[in-house]
Amino acid sequence: MPQYGIIYIAQNRKLGDNVFKVGRSEFSIDEKLEELNGSTENGKFESVAFFVVSDIISADESCQENLASYKGKDPGLFELEFAELMSVVNETIAPYKAFDYERDCLLIGGKAQEFGEQKPEGAEGNEGSQKEEKKGSPNQAKPTRDALVFLVILILIGLAAFWKVTYGE
Repeated sequence: MPQYGIIYIAQNRKLGDNVFKVGRSEFSIDEKLEELNGSTENGKFESVAFFVVSDIISADESCQENLASYKGKDPGLFELEFAELMSVVNETIAPYKAFDYERDCLLIGGKAQEFGEQKPEGAEGNEGSQKEEKKGSPNQAKPTRDALVFLVILILIGLAAFWKVTYGE
């Protein structure tokens, strides 16, 4: 039975500027980084991106297969340009996406500025003919309908609590 989780991209700069670890986790990215950093004495892995998927095993196997020609020295490590890596991973995990983001990943920490949003030519697919100006940061995730519903529910709960405290009903 398919299981939700994340496909992550992590980087340890001591291994090289274009060396990335791609893998899967059923837990948060922070927990996975703790696990990765507990098993290495050569620098620390940092999260570059992660993707929430509905079938982590199939998504990870597909990623590993599609990245096989870029394999590094160690298992799960791949050597290629970040923009190319993002293109391959985005295309690979598309059938397994759990959420509909404007970008299929969330860049975390200072990496958004460092890597920027670089798309190889022809990576825009069908949306290329309908270009429209997007406002905000190019790395900003678009909220999903579920996230917006959750936010509205939280606001309503807050208002109800405020009403009860203020008016005692």
